[in-house]
Amino acid sequence: MKRPVQAENANGIAGTARQLKLLIADEHALFAEGIAKLVEKRFFETSIVSTYADFLEAMAASPPHLVIADLYLSGMSCIDAINQGRQRPNAPAFLLIPPDAEPDTVRRAMTAGARGIIHRRCTAREMRRAVDCILDGCTYVAASLISSQVAGDRKLKPILTVKQRQILEHVALGMRARDIAERLNLSVRTVESHKFAIMRQLGVRSSIDMVRLAVAAGVLNYRPA
Repeated sequence: MKRPVQAENANGIAGTARQLKLLIADEHALFAEGIAKLVEKRFFETSIVSTYADFLEAMAASPPHLVIADLYLSGMSCIDAINQGRQRPNAPAFLLIPPDAEPDTVRRAMTAGARGIIHRRCTAREMRRAVDCILDGCTYVAASLISSQVAGDRKLKPILTVKQRQILEHVALGMRARDIAERLNLSVRTVESHKFAIMRQLGVRSSIDMVRLAVAAGVLNYRPA
């Protein structure tokens, strides 16, 4: 059965007053309720499901903005669910929280359209950061999972959203976050969140290194002046 969890209204996500809905899909009730408590202030409504049937019912009755889920739920592959949901209007973002993930699993999840993937043993701080990052329109991959992907693939292949690519291109032109925000009609906070997500995927801490590695990885098709 679906168990509603009381939550406060989300506070100005990306400068808006939207009433955001969260769906947590996990077979372990205590774990799911812990996540709900951690991020309750980010959402107006939070629900928890533990079976595939309840997952489908919740998606049909009140489509969420974000789904936080394990890789598998009572026979359901969440990666398959993401693939199927991509064709539907207003498809939710997915944040996957597996106990372990091989490099191929990370690639398949992100290619399917997952907006984030973090380790099940992550800290409360990282869980909140991942949720905030996704609600700002960014992708978020845990550093430990990025490292395993690099080790398995020998070459980092950043998976960026259209907005992240636009911001990266403007950074490559030497534009500051405030100027980029004005050009793309975004908040400075959103621009900074996108930059942080890109730098995290590339494993760098500066804009200069971000651009340099993006060129090396083939994300930027030109060298900035």
